[in-house]
Amino acid sequence: MSSFWKRSRKTDISFLFYLLGFSLVLIVCLAVCVLHNSNRTMWDTTLQYFRSRSLLTGSDAVQLKWSHAVNSRNALAQALSGPSHMIEADVIMRAHDPMEPIMAHPPDTDSDITLKEWLEKVKMNSKGIKLDFKSLEAVSPSLALLEDLLAEPDRPLWINADVLSGPNGWTAPVDFQAFLSLVSGLPAQTVLSLGWTTGWTVGTNNPGEVSRTLCINDVSSHPVSWPLFTQRRTDLY
Repeated sequence: MSSFWKRSRKTDISFLFYLLGFSLVLIVCLAVCVLHNSNRTMWDTTLQYFRSRSLLTGSDAVQLKWSHAVNSRNALAQALSGPSHMIEADVIMRAHDPMEPIMAHPPDTDSDITLKEWLEKVKMNSKGIKLDFKSLEAVSPSLALLEDLLAEPDRPLWINADVLSGPNGWTAPVDFQAFLSLVSGLPAQTVLSLGWTTGWTVGTNNPGEVSRTLCINDVSSHPVSWPLFTQRRTDLY
C-alpha cells in the first residue's frame, strides 16, 4: 500500500508539472499572438493609408520612406516635396517667451518653425507624421494643436518619446506613466513609438531597462512600436 501511494504521489507531481508547463506554453503563445496582431494592425493601418492613395504598392513596411529630423522650414519644404511617406520631427518647448511647442532637438532650444506652423503645412499634404517628444511639458499643448489633424482618422500618426533609460543613456527619459496618461485619449489607431535613451559604448557592459517594455505593452491600449538599436562588432571581423 505504501508503495502504491508513493507511485500515486509521484504521478500527481509529474502531472502537476505537466500542467504548469502546458500553461506556460499557452501563456507565451497568447502573448505572441497579441503582440503579433498589434504589430500587424499598426502596419496594416499605415500601409493601407498610402496604398489607398496610390502612393505605395505591396504590403511590405520596408517600402515606406522616411524623412527624419524635419525640424526647420527648409527641411520641411524638402520633405513635403520629396518621396518620403512619413515625416519625423522633434518637439520641445521653446526656452523663452513665447513659450510654445517648437520643432527642435536638444541641445537646440529654439527653431525657425513652431509645431503649429509645422502642422498647418503638413496637413495640406498626404504625408504620415511622427512626432518625437523630448520633454513631457511639450506633450499637452502639442496634443491640443493636433486636434484638427485628428479629424483625419486615416492619416498615420505616430507619437514617440524615450520613456526608459537605455544603455548608458545620459539624458533623463520622459516619465512613461505621465506620458501614457497624457496620450491615452488619442484615437485607437495612433501608434505609440516608445523608445529609450542611448549612449552605447563598444566593448563594455551596457545595462538598461529594456525588460520593462513588457509592462508598458500591458498598460497601453494603442499599438506600440519599439526601436531596435544595433551595434556592429568590428572586433569579430
